Amino acid sequence: MLNYDKQNDMLYVSIADNSNSYGADEVKNITVFRDVDSDNVTGFMVFDFIRNFATQIERSDIESILEEIKKPLQHAV
Repeated sequence: MLNYDKQNDMLYVSIADNSNSYGADEVKNITVFRDVDSDNVTGFMVFDFIRNFATQIERSDIESILEEIKKPLQHAV
């Protein structure tokens, strides 16, 4: 599930149940949420989304943007 907070320029991405998750700033401007018991990634939050990805938004669709976001997360996951 994707949710963009325009007022705060934050993108929230949920990929699993996050009711039992904690957040850690594992990548600059990205908080990764992990399940407390399994340590599996349950989602992430991107700070300053438009500011950091403005050039990609001008020339790409949301799928391409998400691929860009996933690149730094590959090291964190």
